[in-house]
Amino acid sequence: MRNSTIGVLCAMLLLSIIQCLIYNSVIMLVVSYDISDDKLRSKFAKMLVKNGAIRLQFSVYEVNNTKRVMDNLLLKIDEFAKKFDGGDSVVIFDVAAVKLRKYGNAIHRDQDVVFF
Repeated sequence: MRNSTIGVLCAMLLLSIIQCLIYNSVIMLVVSYDISDDKLRSKFAKMLVKNGAIRLQFSVYEVNNTKRVMDNLLLKIDEFAKKFDGGDSVVIFDVAAVKLRKYGNAIHRDQDVVFF
């Protein structure tokens, strides 16, 4: 009986460690939007930047953060989506860093660059 209890505790601990590693690992999202209302579009862009997004194009942002922060960001996007008109849209790409290729100036975004 005692060995089975220890086995269950070890399994629970291992599961907890795995969940922590997954939840705290850094993931990358690319958020693209088309919002017709100027005021709502401006607020949406500011919200993305406040949550760590980097502007790639006028309406395309890259976000690198933990799953926990990304979950919070997605909840905020859900709140904005309730205010959208019929033509508004947000597309979120969950990017696997292993398959990601960057060209041009984009290759320097993940590296420290020193200018003299």
